[in-house]
Amino acid sequence: MERISQTLLRQREEPQVFENFEREKLHFEKQKFEVEHSLMLRETALKEAELKMLEQKHVAEQAEKKSVVLMAKRYGEAIRASVTPMGPDVLDVVAFFKHIEVIFDHYDVPSNLRAVLLQPYLNEKSRSVVVMIIWLCVM
Repeated sequence: MERISQTLLRQREEPQVFENFEREKLHFEKQKFEVEHSLMLRETALKEAELKMLEQKHVAEQAEKKSVVLMAKRYGEAIRASVTPMGPDVLDVVAFFKHIEVIFDHYDVPSNLRAVLLQPYLNEKSRSVVVMIIWLCVM
């Protein structure tokens, strides 16, 4: 009889043990899910921040490429080997401007940079004329 009562007692305890085990298992799974979810959220936030930094870097690089100073420097370096300074003779003026116009067209130099890039190659008389024109425009 005692054996039967012990067996009955075990049978009563087994469902409770099983229920406790299932509860603990569910609790563990819930904690695991929450940790994985928070980790995924952190990774997503990190990737978004990284993407934002890359976009900002790209925008800064594009702005730098489009800056007038940098563009003038790049175009100046590109045409440096092709342009010869203007000669002192009056007849050299036409040939010089035709030549420089072809070079500017070849390198697709923007019109707002052409005058700036042209000035180092002018002779002294031409520079003084440019200075006078600028002076007259300012007045």
